[in-house]
Formats: sequence, structure tokens, C-alpha cells
Amino acid sequence: MPVEKDSEVYNMNHKKRGIALIFNHLSFDPRLGLKERSGTNTDCTNLIKTFEELQLEVKPFKDLTYKQMVRLEIENFCKNLDLPNNNYKK
Repeated sequence: MPVEKDSEVYNMNHKKRGIALIFNHLSFDPRLGLKERSGTNTDCTNLIKTFEELQLEVKPFKDLTYKQMVRLEIENFCKNLDLPNNNYKK
């Protein structure tokens, strides 16, 4: 039961419901002059719990730089997923 690309609902009837990537940023590059985000770890923990209750596979990432987020590791992670039982239309 795939859903259309622009569907307003997410089909939750699949064995594998999808993946939630969480980018948790407590600290930033000092050159940006940004303060630490207090409470972000609690937010991340709560998101993990919520997504796991929805039976999503959760992949949290902590304090990645911009370059790390766009590196091939994350792209390859997404490209190499085994999705035959997921909620994605091929």
C-alpha cells in the first residue's frame, strides 16, 4: 500500500515504516558565535522515544558539522536502505 508523493497521510501499515534521522546539535562551530542549545539532548531523547513508539527506525546524529551532514556517508546510508517492506513508492 504505497502512498503518493504528495499524500497528506503516511501509511502506517507496513512492516518497516521508515527511518527518522535526528540531527541533534548542542554545540556549534565557535566561529558562528552561537550558544549551546541547552535541552537539546532531552529533545532528542523524547524524539527517539516517540519515533520508536511509531515503529520507525531511528538514527540520531550528534553535533555533526555541515560538511559531515552532506558527506557521502549519510547519502550512502539513505541510498543503501533495504526498502521492500517500507512505505515508499518505487
